[in-house]
Order: sequence, then C-alpha cells, then structure tokens
Amino acid sequence: MPNRVNVYVDGLNFYYGIKSLRHTGLLWIDLVGVIKDQILPLENLHRIKYFNTTPTDNPQKMARHKKWLKILSCLSFPVESYEGRYLYPKWQCTFCHSPLVCKNCSMPFNKPNEKRTDVNIAVHLICDAFNDDFDIAYIISGDADFIPALDAIKQYHSQKKLIAIFPPERFLHEIAQKCDGTRQLKLRHLLPHRLENPFITASGMKIYMPDRWK
Repeated sequence: MPNRVNVYVDGLNFYYGIKSLRHTGLLWIDLVGVIKDQILPLENLHRIKYFNTTPTDNPQKMARHKKWLKILSCLSFPVESYEGRYLYPKWQCTFCHSPLVCKNCSMPFNKPNEKRTDVNIAVHLICDAFNDDFDIAYIISGDADFIPALDAIKQYHSQKKLIAIFPPERFLHEIAQKCDGTRQLKLRHLLPHRLENPFITASGMKIYMPDRWK
C-alpha cells in the first residue's frame, strides 16, 4: 500500500528562496508540479498545506498575494492555505528607545514582523502525526523555528518519516539532522514548472503574472 504523503510549505521561505536565484519569473510557478516531482513512485500525495501571511501595509503586495492564492486554488491538486499575520511595531533605538527615522525623509518607520507561520506549521505537523494523517511528511522550508515539532514527532511517533525539502539557498544543517532525508530545490527543479502567462483556470478565467515578477 502506498505511503500517504503530506506536504507542509513555508510560503515565505519558499518565496525568498526563489528570489535568491534572481529569477523572479519563477515566482509564477506550479507549486503542485514541483511537489509531485519530489514524490517517489510508491508514495501517494495525500495533502498539501501552504502556510503564508498576507502583507497588509502595501496594496500592491496585497494584490499580488491574493492573485497567488487564487493560482494555488486552481492547480492540479488541492492546496490548503493557512494564514498568519503581520505586526508593524515601530523601530526603536536599542539604548534610548527613541523612534528610528528614515534617512531620506526623516519620518519614523515600522518594521513588519511576520507571526504565526512557524507555529502554524508546527501545530499542523504534530496534530497530523497524532491523528495518523500521514506516513511521510515533506517539509518545504529552511527555518529552524519548528525543529521542536520535528523532535516531538520523532519522540512520540517514531514510525513517521520526515523529509526536508530545502528551498533554493536555504539548506539548514539543524533541520537535516532531524529528518530521515533531505532534498535541495535548485533552478533545474523549478524551470520545468513555470506557469503560462496568463494562467487560464478551468472556468476560463485569465490570471496575469504581476508586472514585478516578470
């Protein structure tokens, strides 16, 4: 009987991994196709969970993100999307706590902090292991924050197999040590899965690549 595979995608880590290749056109990509190429013949893709956070401080970024989520909902395999949130605390001097200001316009500025994505991934991994929802978990990320979840799964559900798929330029030895295997996504793994522009949904809707990604 084929092993059931769940895939957990750290959306921001995947995004910045692709950007590190300086090939922004690859942001317009068939994520499901990339994943299916990593699954072995005797493995059955059971669930894909995508974890990300919508930026709320920039209308253009929000529009691009909503377009991307629409793409994810129209691919060849269902993608479950889970949202974190951004906080926008003001930057302050470490010593005097006065607001930091822009060097160009002298206005105070905020630094967006993405929250909950790593916790969401960790919670879903542990709950799905507890509920026997997978035999093998593929984790697409190079972020160390959810390593305690990997430790918990190995301690209490040692029969579950964990595979790390590192986004481009995101290999992390700490994660590799906790997993039963690793893969490293490179340019050659992504190029075959570039989406057409426009992407045409099953209903005939045309979705165009954002200009910033061309």
